[in-house]
Amino acid sequence: MINVNDIVAVGGVLVGVIGGIYGLVPYLKKKNINTEEVLDTTGDVLKATEPLSR
Repeated sequence: MINVNDIVAVGGVLVGVIGGIYGLVPYLKKKNINTEEVLDTTGDVLKATEPLSR
């Protein structure tokens, strides 16, 4: 059974992630940091560690 605390926690995480995407990424681009390269590297690392999580 899902209670109110779980819904609030999930909502808070979603707000944080969306805020980070729309706030942090443009800020880093303004500072001339290649965010696409960083995100691609992060994706590659996550793909490489996926077999370890099973």
